[in-house]
Amino acid sequence: MERLWRWVAWVGVDTPGVEQVAIWESPRGWRAESLWTGVVDSHPARVAFTVELTKEWQVRRLVASTHVPSGGSSLSLERTAAGTWEDGNGPRQDLRGCEFVDIAWTPFTNTLPIRRLEQLKATSQEITVVYVSFPDLALRAARQRYTRLPGGRWRYESLESGYRAELTVNADGLVLEYPGLFRQVALWPSGDSAPP
Repeated sequence: MERLWRWVAWVGVDTPGVEQVAIWESPRGWRAESLWTGVVDSHPARVAFTVELTKEWQVRRLVASTHVPSGGSSLSLERTAAGTWEDGNGPRQDLRGCEFVDIAWTPFTNTLPIRRLEQLKATSQEITVVYVSFPDLALRAARQRYTRLPGGRWRYESLESGYRAELTVNADGLVLEYPGLFRQVALWPSGDSAPP
């Protein structure tokens, strides 16, 4: 039986938009459903994804779609029990060795390696992820590093571009602030509140 575990909203700092993510928990694992609406190149845009996770926060399946004035894209990606990735056209050998997904327009996928590293009691680890770009939903493998810092912060590094950022997260590993990109504006449950 599923239960709603968290419901979180972020606003974009550099790109106008808001994202809501509902995270569901079940004996089998986790499921997150996201809807982002905003503005891209002065035009309205909408993006949605659902990601299914194991109890250890590892990806089992990702389904995503984008809707922009120039058209839209859709994506279905699964990780098999053997650790290989498959899209609608079959196995993706170029994604071999990827452990997580990193979806360009959301801070939610930063939570996945953070939760996993917290479970492993690790302070720093290099990982390889499936990077999902926007709006074309193209896939590529990308090397990253996460390092735990004091005060509920994690350093994120792209090992290919050299980009780095210090993320502030809450006790659940959900991003509170991603400098220059995202800021959390709402979270349920909070205190004694009830879901709307």
